[in-house]
Amino acid sequence: MTSPYARYLGALSRMLRNYRFRWRIHIERYCRAWRYALNALSTEDAQRVLIDCEYRAGRYPLLTLTVDDTLEQALEVLVDHPDLRRLIVDGCEHVSRKWQSYGDELYAARSRAIELATQYAIDEDITFLRRDDADVFLSHGDTP
Repeated sequence: MTSPYARYLGALSRMLRNYRFRWRIHIERYCRAWRYALNALSTEDAQRVLIDCEYRAGRYPLLTLTVDDTLEQALEVLVDHPDLRRLIVDGCEHVSRKWQSYGDELYAARSRAIELATQYAIDEDITFLRRDDADVFLSHGDTP
């Protein structure tokens, strides 16, 4: 059996731990707000702000078009290129403003962003190699 003093210390310890956790959350939010005001949010900060605002705004997106996922899907078809990420960002931004969904939304939205990135590359005289084309080059011993 524990003494009343030990129970008191245990309760006090739990209470302080809880307050410390809550204060840490508040300080993190204030720091994010400050970075937002300075227009210095990182990608992670911006995503955290969106998540924090879901409940208050009453919006819960079921499908999310992200640059990283779209880039991953693009790399299944295209060979990596230094400008690919930048053009995928532009494609995702365009799709997010214009998209209307009717079925397999997320895959189709990513595919559309990849198509736009490819078109932007053509407009900027950048050549992306398709994976199947690169495999042909590599099978003949050439470099893409």
